[in-house]
Amino acid sequence: MDIFRDDTRDRTCDFLQSIGINAQMVERGRPEENIGLRPYYKSLGIIDIAEGPIRWINVIRNEIPRPFVHILEYGVPDTTLDSSSPKIQITSEPKHKFLIWGRVIDLKWNGEDAGVGLISRLNGDSVLKEATISSRVNMTINSHANQVLWTISTNYDQFLSPPTTIPSVVEWQSCQAIAHQLLAH
Repeated sequence: MDIFRDDTRDRTCDFLQSIGINAQMVERGRPEENIGLRPYYKSLGIIDIAEGPIRWINVIRNEIPRPFVHILEYGVPDTTLDSSSPKIQITSEPKHKFLIWGRVIDLKWNGEDAGVGLISRLNGDSVLKEATISSRVNMTINSHANQVLWTISTNYDQFLSPPTTIPSVVEWQSCQAIAHQLLAH
C-alpha cells in the first residue's frame, strides 16, 4: 500500500456507491482523463456512472500550489453537439449580501452560451439555484463539441472548510439537475 497515494478518487467512488449510485473506478488511461486538462493539473482517474445523464467523473488534482486543490469533472454525453457547435462556457457566481441578522447568498450564472438560452434557463431554475448555493462549490460548465459532451466542473480548495473533495448529496443532485438542463434542447 502506498501511503503517499492520493485516495480522493477511491473516497469519491465509495461515497457515490453509499448513496445508491452505480459507480465504478476504471483502469487509468481513458481519453476522458485529458478533456480540458490544464497545465499543472493531473487526472487521478475516471469513475464510471452506469445510469443517468452524468456518465463519468474525472477526479483531478492541481499539482501547484500546495495544499492541493481538487476538481471533480462530471461528463455529460450529448449527441446533439457536433464540430460546428459553438463553444459554451458558463460559471456560477455567488453573490453575497450581508444583513443585520446574517448572510443571504444569491447565485447567478454568467458566461457565454452562444445565444442558446442556457444561462437564462439556469438562472430561471430556482430549485437548481438553491441546490447549487447549498452545495457550497463553484461550478463551471463547458461544451466540448469534438468529444460530443459537456463537462460540469466543481472546485475544492483545501483552504476552505470542510477540507474534502467528496461530493455531498446536494452537490450530486445539483450536478444532475444541471445535466438535465444541458440536455433539454
